[in-house]
Amino acid sequence: MAIVEQFFPAQTAGVALSNVLNGTYNPSGRLPNTWPASLDQVPPITNYTMKNRTYRYFEGVPLYPFGYGLSYTSFMYSDLVVTPSEVKAGDNVTVKVTVENVGKLDGYEVTQVYLSWTSPNVAGIAPIRQLVGAQRNFIKSQQSLPLVFTVTAREMQLWTTQWEVLPGAMDVYAGGQQPNQVTKVPSNVLMSSFQVTT
Repeated sequence: MAIVEQFFPAQTAGVALSNVLNGTYNPSGRLPNTWPASLDQVPPITNYTMKNRTYRYFEGVPLYPFGYGLSYTSFMYSDLVVTPSEVKAGDNVTVKVTVENVGKLDGYEVTQVYLSWTSPNVAGIAPIRQLVGAQRNFIKSQQSLPLVFTVTAREMQLWTTQWEVLPGAMDVYAGGQQPNQVTKVPSNVLMSSFQVTT
């Protein structure tokens, strides 16, 4: 079973949907929001904390998570390298990863890079995860593509009494979905880490 969400498809909706369903077009869209599994996962409007709001602070298991999407082919990620492994606050980090189309069909893959703050000193301040990079690339069957992302110092900032990069450990995830996602897509997620110093 699958759901095809078209959002605002306009006058050629029928042709587009037909092309996806009959295999003329290999879908590659990703959800721009989180679909909760039940109303219990949605915080009340009177709760002004960020708990369970947006994919960044969502703690439960959603029906479909932010960034989720299917394809008629499969992708495999390898060779994740994060440099430097120790960075001074204010400097950027480079993320390199290779994605291979291991399926039988050509298709687009949306590679997603997430940050997760793991140090105790940011508990209650940092989101659970944060998307810091995404690329949509067409990859032919049995071909691979090396990708490079830059995680900027601005993307590492947290709000205390001002925006700042706090020292500590950060995990980096790269793949075709969110890290630790229960509802799987036909690709994997790799993890590495780096340390921020003052």
